[in-house]
Amino acid sequence: MGEIKSTLDIVMERLKKFEVTEEDKKKLRLKELEDKIIGIFNKYQNKVISQEELVNEINLLGNPSDPELKRFIMRHGIELIGIKGRSVIGLSPLKRLYPNSIEALNNLEKEWESKIMGLEKTLESKLLFELRKRDIGGNSIIPNVYSMAEWKEFIQKGKEELKEKVQRILKEDQVAGNL
Repeated sequence: MGEIKSTLDIVMERLKKFEVTEEDKKKLRLKELEDKIIGIFNKYQNKVISQEELVNEINLLGNPSDPELKRFIMRHGIELIGIKGRSVIGLSPLKRLYPNSIEALNNLEKEWESKIMGLEKTLESKLLFELRKRDIGGNSIIPNVYSMAEWKEFIQKGKEELKEKVQRILKEDQVAGNL
């Protein structure tokens, strides 16, 4: 009679023939590194860890000059960037991780906050004008520009443009050999 093999025995037999190449090991290491970075940024985004802890955990992952580490930090750090109300959000951790880019990131942040305020005032005036045309007015009228299609479109396009500009700034920082 034949021998009955357990699933573990079958798997072990097949694994004897399987060899992990150096390339496979490198891919696994990079996937693991990227997953760790994603996890760290997710914890920060969910307010489980502070900005200080985010920077410390990323610094513990390896050599800051590692191009793969830099690439993953940039890719997933940029995903934090957005526009909320009148403010640009998500730049603070990048300023900490890329100290040589602080000035450029601060200037970009000020530029965008100025654009946001300008559009907000323009849309507010437009909305008040439309209301006055319908004989609606008074001091208690507070226009909600955040619900306007023009505002939502600006935020969506602005967020993507902002991410592109931040990516350009950080790439310049990397080319200069900084992290």
